[in-house]
Amino acid sequence: MLGQDSLANGRGRDLIKSPTKQNTSKHFKMSNGSDKKKDFVVNSYFYCFIASDRFACNLAMRIKFNTRKSGFYNEIKSALEDSSLDSEVTVLSNESYSYVEEEIEVLLSDKDESYFETNWWKAQASLFPARVKALCTVLRDLKLYGNYRIKNNSRGLSVSKMSTSDLERRSNTQNSGKVPVSGYWTFISKPKIWKDVYQVIQEKEVFTHQVRDCDVSSVLPGHLGIMRVGIDQRNATERNGEAKRPAGVYAIVEITSEAYLRPEEPIANLDQTEEKQRRTHIVDIRFIKKLVDDPLTIDYLKTKAGITDKYLVDSFQGSSIPLNQGSFEELVRLANADDEIDAQLDKDLKNKSDKEIAKKYRNPNPRMVKRVSRKWERGNEGEEVKKLAGRKCQISEAMGLDPYSFQKKNGDNYCEAHHVVPVSSGKDGTLHPSNVICVSADRHRQLHYGDVKVVDIRDDEFEFLIDGETVIVPKLIKA
Repeated sequence: MLGQDSLANGRGRDLIKSPTKQNTSKHFKMSNGSDKKKDFVVNSYFYCFIASDRFACNLAMRIKFNTRKSGFYNEIKSALEDSSLDSEVTVLSNESYSYVEEEIEVLLSDKDESYFETNWWKAQASLFPARVKALCTVLRDLKLYGNYRIKNNSRGLSVSKMSTSDLERRSNTQNSGKVPVSGYWTFISKPKIWKDVYQVIQEKEVFTHQVRDCDVSSVLPGHLGIMRVGIDQRNATERNGEAKRPAGVYAIVEITSEAYLRPEEPIANLDQTEEKQRRTHIVDIRFIKKLVDDPLTIDYLKTKAGITDKYLVDSFQGSSIPLNQGSFEELVRLANADDEIDAQLDKDLKNKSDKEIAKKYRNPNPRMVKRVSRKWERGNEGEEVKKLAGRKCQISEAMGLDPYSFQKKNGDNYCEAHHVVPVSSGKDGTLHPSNVICVSADRHRQLHYGDVKVVDIRDDEFEFLIDGETVIVPKLIKA
């Protein structure tokens, strides 16, 4: 398990833990060029340094840029202004600086002026290397956005822009053997560690749950999940006279926050050291349907053909893992939880503004995407566009085909409203009627699942490429 320790002098060394107590040593390059050996013992574990590329599977941590210019700022800025980042550029010398050799990858986006992402996998952002943070702040101020590799070695602190092949290689590393993110999650709780987990399910409406480091950037508000409670290994005293409970699914839940570092205060009734608690990331979760009195036991789920997620039915050593969509839908069916999920979504839609809804469901699961889009496409905005289109399919009309669908009992031609830029993108204006066109049911499915590309969105029209053919559709309502 990844970890960190105060003896690391706050310089962000990569550590791995092995369950044996040993004295160990590490050579440090000192400012005078000599090697110095440092011996230490850390609690009951042996920590050893390992290469940074072991952690290159995910840019899972967000670090805040400096709000003020550090002592390194001007020197770094001068070096960058006179250089091209197509090749490695040394921005600071290590001649008079004690350093540890390391390599860090960072991503600076023009969409976020407050934070950058990194594969530096320590849990406490306060320990992030100060010189690297200063370098990233200068890159942002110079508007040099992109993916960078930052090295610290005998030549100094250097930076280079990552090439396309570097990014492809990192992507392959990320995806190799990794469970695909689906928008659905299994949260795994162990009663032996979290002793009052059943009480929390019974009495609370919201709670927090730990997530694995590699899930930090993937679990998002609007995602759905289940709470899987493992084998009840509590002793009789800890159970307070209760019978042991079976392993199983005890709740359907919704994630309501991004992952964040656990607060400094230790959690009551959690069998983890305070140090370990401070190192972990958590998310806020809301119960949608509780099954504590009638859980879907693991033994029962193993008999169901619709449950295909092996990490759900088998034991898994981790706090969170993506859950495949088919298994989630089967769990919802078995728990008879459709009504509760729909009621929760309807409540959210009713109490939030268009902008809040678009923001919340920017990265939702497929079930939420479908319901949010349907809600708005059948609402007042969609109906306004349908009337202006004369209830004709604008795609078919633009292609010179029959634009009318079948007639309903009231005599109106059936049609549907389609958001050209998906509501789930979270972009401003997606819920405005200027983003809606009127289409037939078949065309609507084609726009979602066929060979269709939105080429351009102009002030008065949309340009599509449908099966290789350019199709221009006028906007019936201007933004």
